Formats: sequence, C-alpha cells, structure tokens
Amino acid sequence: LHAERRYRVFADLERMVGKFPRAIWRSNGRAQEITVWCSNDYLGMGQNEDVIAAFQRAAGKMGSGAGGTRNISGTSNPLVELEQELADLHD
Repeated sequence: LHAERRYRVFADLERMVGKFPRAIWRSNGRAQEITVWCSNDYLGMGQNEDVIAAFQRAAGKMGSGAGGTRNISGTSNPLVELEQELADLHD
C-alpha cells in the first residue's frame, strides 16, 4: 500500500482552544499553524466553555474514549438521551 501510495495517512493536528478553526499541524518533525477548513464543528462548539465543562463532568463520571463502534461495544447513555432529546425537538 505504501509503494502504491494508497496508504491512508491522517493529519496530525492539535486544536487550539480560543483559536477555532486554527490548529497546529505536525509532520516530519515540523509544526506549523494552519486553518482547518474541513472541521465538522461548524459552530465552534467544541471550544465553548459550557460544552467543555459538560464534557469534563461526563469524563470524570464515566471515563473517556469510545471503546469501539456502538454496535460492538454498546452506546453511551448520555448519547441515547441526547438522541431522544433531539428527536423530541424535531418531532
């Protein structure tokens, strides 16, 4: 795959709180500040103080990490509750 140039290489990015959508891109021992245009965090909520605080509370209570795909390792109850709340909101 490497020789055929089909091996997937993911960008090594470090997001910077307070500088959305800026990030540090690390490659070949170099670090460079870039703009991440393809972020799915359209509203910048990943750096919102209330969102971060809620995430910290949840991680402190339940740990962090996905643990695998939802169909193999189950799904997180807060995610189930969020999905239900969004479904109710959109009827």
